[in-house]
Amino acid sequence: MPAPMPLPEPSWTRRSEVHGTAVWEQTVQAQPPAPPPPPGGGGGGRGGGGGGRGPNPAGDPAGLMDQLLGAQPVAELRSIGAATRGLASEISVRGENPEPLLAGIYWWAVMHGRQLRRRLTDLGVGTEGLQFRLVAHAEATRFDLLVLSPEYDGDPVRLRLDTTPPMLARTFEDLAVSSAGTVADRLRQRYPRVTDRLVRNAIAEVARTDWFGAVLAPEQEMIPTGVPDPGARVVNLADPDRPASVGLVLRSGEETFATTVRHVFVGGRGEARIGAAQGKVCREDLITDSCLIALERDPCLAALAGYSGVLRSILPPVGERAWFSRPEEGRVETVVMDADMSILEPQQDFASKVYTRADTIVGDSGVALVDSANRVVCFAVSRTSMRAALASSQWIYAEQALTALGVLEELS
Repeated sequence: MPAPMPLPEPSWTRRSEVHGTAVWEQTVQAQPPAPPPPPGGGGGGRGGGGGGRGPNPAGDPAGLMDQLLGAQPVAELRSIGAATRGLASEISVRGENPEPLLAGIYWWAVMHGRQLRRRLTDLGVGTEGLQFRLVAHAEATRFDLLVLSPEYDGDPVRLRLDTTPPMLARTFEDLAVSSAGTVADRLRQRYPRVTDRLVRNAIAEVARTDWFGAVLAPEQEMIPTGVPDPGARVVNLADPDRPASVGLVLRSGEETFATTVRHVFVGGRGEARIGAAQGKVCREDLITDSCLIALERDPCLAALAGYSGVLRSILPPVGERAWFSRPEEGRVETVVMDADMSILEPQQDFASKVYTRADTIVGDSGVALVDSANRVVCFAVSRTSMRAALASSQWIYAEQALTALGVLEELS
């Protein structure tokens, strides 16, 4: 397995393509990537590509797939032929999008076929511990396969696979006959009018398009993360009278990091203390008022039991109760009152905010707001004055802040 990449050291370049924020993305010094293949080029299908290489995925699987397999969208899978139209019709009756399911069925057959195992063996990669991910890219109109291997330590490479319809059809038949609980069984349970024959024919129709590609990449290190509970103070060593709170604690190998607000360090050296551990700001983002602190050692903070990750890409639970943890008092309950609509359609150059009752005080900035499902929704940044006509506490949407700091994909 490749050695973990330390977070604060690499070279970073600024871009603003995700949620309209100042996103800092790692600059990887690698050989120039191969030019994108023409439309239809890729790892799957009869024209499935060769050895295009590029940098390791740095938090953007869709961008990686665009680079190695091409960024041009493809036609709708649901209209390829009679079988895909029939299967798509049954799926759509339930109000579901048939596109990812059609692609998923195709890739399921590829995953269980001999060609993928043979190709991995040729590259010296075993089949134990593989992760298979269906990646939507090219403006979410292509669904290609990302294979992550704990044994592979090279640059991401496009896989060449023989996925002609007869081979996939045989794979599907073997699985349907030999194993219970297959995808075919689940499809029949959910869509009673779907038959094995319809699914096999749909796979064959999709395979004939030659629209798909597969990429092999090293397994990405997962960074354990947690919400301090009870909460923890961030002490600005240059100005101890400007305290803040820890949002999330992240661990990468033996390194420990914490998120908080940026504004408490403005004009200072960015040196901080959390518990008995000292550290320094290693990344920051002006738009989301957020920063990442690299700590010299683990502060050993108690963490929330049952933490369920970060709320992603949907509106927060407006009208529902949520809570945050204040170091001196413990949990403080509040109510999510409203949220910026830009969370659904992110605008450029400003942060999306969530608003609760005016329950935060000085020192709460940076703390994580947690919903009833134990998901982090947002981080505290400010509140209105006591005399404001519309009093509220303001919070930066967590997905946007963590994306800006370049750590969101490492948490998923």
